[in-house]
Amino acid sequence: MGGKMTDDNRAVQYDTVEIAGHTVVAPWLDGFISEELSRPLKEYFPDNDPELWFSWELDEQNRWVVEKMFAGRCAFLGLPNPGEYVGCHHIIKRSIAHKAARVPWNCIPVMHSPNDNHNIHGHLHPTDGKSGLEICHWDYWNREDGLAVLDRRDGGHRIPNEKLAFYQIPSQGKADAATEWIRLCLAAYRNHIKSGYEVGALSAVGDEYAVVLGYKTVNACLSSYGMDTAPFKLGSRVVDNLPVHWDEGMDKFVALRFMDMIGKMPEEEQKALFDLAVQKCAPLDLDDPNDRRNPSLPDWMEAKKEATPEAIKSVECTVFGNGVAYEISEMTRDEIDSTEGIVLRGKPIPHGE
Repeated sequence: MGGKMTDDNRAVQYDTVEIAGHTVVAPWLDGFISEELSRPLKEYFPDNDPELWFSWELDEQNRWVVEKMFAGRCAFLGLPNPGEYVGCHHIIKRSIAHKAARVPWNCIPVMHSPNDNHNIHGHLHPTDGKSGLEICHWDYWNREDGLAVLDRRDGGHRIPNEKLAFYQIPSQGKADAATEWIRLCLAAYRNHIKSGYEVGALSAVGDEYAVVLGYKTVNACLSSYGMDTAPFKLGSRVVDNLPVHWDEGMDKFVALRFMDMIGKMPEEEQKALFDLAVQKCAPLDLDDPNDRRNPSLPDWMEAKKEATPEAIKSVECTVFGNGVAYEISEMTRDEIDSTEGIVLRGKPIPHGE
């Protein structure tokens, strides 16, 4: 039994247990629901190996709990919003129990947020005599009743299970499958972006080669070989309109669709919008621990909208040339005025709709 310690202006008394030759804090059960963990102690360690856990530094231990056991989710609120992050909170604080506090059953992932309503970490460490949240039972393998929290801010009642994200956190198998899925999506998307830059570069240098092959234009040549010309047109347009950011855009995986939008903006707006696109429109690198961006295509589109003069705002149009052929395109007012043929705003409705 450890001695009485002061933690957030209340007396904290904790037991200790021995495992793999280490004296550590006992599970934080407090007699609230059950005085025993739902599984043997070894099963709370990575690979059921206490020695592996104790060989890790603190950061690696914390990361395993947050990312491997909880799929990056806060036990109270779930996934973080932009500007927030989930960190590992030790119920018996390390300032009290020191290294003895560093065991998986004493760790719980909680939200750190500038928003006071979401800042669970702050509410577990109330200051200035204010009341906060009190964890009175914690067993992360017990997904039916493993977390009990009292809300001292509101009469000290227990927070219902359905209001705690812990009870909705997916199983490790489902979390791993979801993580693998998003990794595959990111890899495929990066390859897609890379291919866009490749076809754009090929289109930009293709005029002479198309003539050698007997065609007047690159588009006519590509079409005759069964290729959709739209990706080539897009890439070639970015080469023409935004060459100064081409290399960095390719390196940062900024999709050509966004590069094309930037290229149509006034020159004085392009650099700021490109830099913002790198932050908001490029895919996350899950293997880079320093990539802490919060991508948001809606945020970038809103910034572009605010920076777009009325004269260059684009709308969807149907352009009729010779005969009955038509093309659907995003066009600005100036482009509409300078286009030969008939231009109608919107796109045709397919027969029967």
